[in-house]
Amino acid sequence: MSSGFAKFIAEHAARKEKEGISRVVSTGLFFYFLFGAAIVALCWPCIDPLIELLHKLGPNRTRDVAHAAFVGDVQFLLRWGLVLFAASNCIGALSAVQTGLQRMDVTNIVGFVACAIKVVATVLFLETGYGLRGLLYANAAVFAFFGIAAVICGLRIGPGSRDINAAGQQRNRSHAVSIRLANAGVPPVKSCYVSDGQGDCPGRVQKARARGAVCHRRRVGRKMRQLPALLVTALLPRLGLDARGDSDRLRKLYIVSSKYVAAVTLPLVAFCAGSSGLLMRVWMGPTVADLDTAAW
Repeated sequence: MSSGFAKFIAEHAARKEKEGISRVVSTGLFFYFLFGAAIVALCWPCIDPLIELLHKLGPNRTRDVAHAAFVGDVQFLLRWGLVLFAASNCIGALSAVQTGLQRMDVTNIVGFVACAIKVVATVLFLETGYGLRGLLYANAAVFAFFGIAAVICGLRIGPGSRDINAAGQQRNRSHAVSIRLANAGVPPVKSCYVSDGQGDCPGRVQKARARGAVCHRRRVGRKMRQLPALLVTALLPRLGLDARGDSDRLRKLYIVSSKYVAAVTLPLVAFCAGSSGLLMRVWMGPTVADLDTAAW
């Protein structure tokens, strides 16, 4: 659903349709509120039986499952992580207002402050002995800030939320399905416009440290994608040209932007491919096994 928010907000903004922006935001909030409530209601009762199955799924964890503190931590993390997931989805429609109206200045400020809060909160909670729960607390602190910022920014730079529109929900869903289908394409033809940077981690690699090295290689690829992705993000609000029927300028935008993205991406690819061995040695240390496989 969320893939369509910024696109349709940009289209309504191009046509000066404030009520249309309001419907997109309201519909998104309503959909994700119901979706989150359903997910929490469905999954919350399943957590305890799932924990009880741990000793069957992995006999080596039987002793852990019998430990009350371990079970308590797992219950807490799964339950409140589920609630945090459901609540975070509701912010998607509001935060899309910044992108759809091309307020990248606001997006960057909010993102920078959220990153700083996460660093400070993570260190604070871990240093005070909260352990894994502290990581969840840190994420909750970031969500609280991000949620408040999204609401304030959404109300200040966009119209207020008013009504819910079933047709708008259908449009968002159709657009999101298109993006997901594109993501399901063959990896060599994936575009950085739609790729999320996730790669599979070969299960046949048996050694734990070797598996870690092979799995870490996808992080390098994800970092490599971040700079071109910044360029792509700025294109989305310009799709308002489509809403105005300006197909010539839209076609020119695609051609010129593809050149810019290629000019940034190709040197990055060449550098990462040529320096892959060095990158993996610096990242993992020279003593880790199978670095050559991970680099390849």
